[in-house]
Amino acid sequence: MSRKKKLIVYGIMAVAVLALIAVAVFAVVKFNSMRGTCGEDVTWVYDGNGTLTISGRGAMKDYRYDDTPPYYRYSSEITNVVIEDGVTHIGSMAFKDFTYLKDVDIPDSVTSIGREAFAACTSLNSVTIPYSVTHMGYGAFQSCDSLEKVKILANITKIETATFEWCSSLRSAILPDSLTSIGEDAFSRCGSLTEVTIPENVKVIGKGAFNYCTSLNRITFLGDAPIIDETDYGSNWIFYEVTANAYYPPYNDTWDGYKAGSLGGDINWIAAPN
Repeated sequence: MSRKKKLIVYGIMAVAVLALIAVAVFAVVKFNSMRGTCGEDVTWVYDGNGTLTISGRGAMKDYRYDDTPPYYRYSSEITNVVIEDGVTHIGSMAFKDFTYLKDVDIPDSVTSIGREAFAACTSLNSVTIPYSVTHMGYGAFQSCDSLEKVKILANITKIETATFEWCSSLRSAILPDSLTSIGEDAFSRCGSLTEVTIPENVKVIGKGAFNYCTSLNRITFLGDAPIIDETDYGSNWIFYEVTANAYYPPYNDTWDGYKAGSLGGDINWIAAPN
């Protein structure tokens, strides 16, 4: 082989080697960009195929509008979030605006869900909050407008302000017996919600809690008449634009005052055994 041909061959081989090195470097960089930390002892991994896995021990970091999670750059790809056992806190705004997210697995190790953690996850269809959860922050599932079913097994005492506000597809909400308070606008504008049962231990309902739930036709109270929290603007409306039958325990004089009012809606009060 002539010297000229050898140089050409060597040149081609060198280009090929450099190309392989570039591909390898790109693969390493891409691999490293798809994993990281999201808490002191909590990590995240994105598999590149729609699934984000959160694992480790302890709490996820709480995020803000000016401090988004590092995996947010994949938010238009992520359809499934798996939170592994050991994680105790789902961070504030951890998955806010993940509009393609359809499924989330919340393990029994989680005890709290931060404010707006899943807000505006517009493809999320259903969610189960496990028994271990004792606190959900403001607007945790606000504006999840494909959310149809919520099952709250959690040992929580309060549904915070705006937790499920604007969940316009929500048809079923199962509330826990441990509940003592329902916050302001908690289910406001859930226009597909047809019925709700208020657990026996609920003592306080915040203003606007069920306002604009225009499909709501049956409300069942299992305990005493709750106090309506009207702290800010003095309105005791909790059923504005609602037309429904409301059932309450008979022979319970705490309901005497309620029967004369509508709480903002067109409510037909009926004493009936539960």
